[in-house]
Amino acid sequence: MEYKDIAGRAITVGAIICYAALWDRSATLRYGKVTALKSRPAQRWQPDGPVALTLRLTAVDRDHNGVWHIINNGNAITLSFLDRLLVVPDNLVPAAALKLLKAAGVKASNAS
Repeated sequence: MEYKDIAGRAITVGAIICYAALWDRSATLRYGKVTALKSRPAQRWQPDGPVALTLRLTAVDRDHNGVWHIINNGNAITLSFLDRLLVVPDNLVPAAALKLLKAAGVKASNAS
């Protein structure tokens, strides 16, 4: 199975991604580090049918004051829409967000 972002770039464990999320009732972008590549049945009632690719990641988000923080108490979250994210190089991650990811034991990627 090939894990690719919206631009067709490979998604690997350790990659830093930027993905679409909700911030109250508005759209925002979050950053995260991929911790696992997973899959699940695309339809629950067809366990042997088509497969949907998913990612597990540790993520950061901003609060209403613009301060970055680790979300979900540092527990991994799951994303299942790979066409709504991008693998990003470290220089496109806000410094405060990258610092949090590194402090949480998350190694930044060197994607270009």
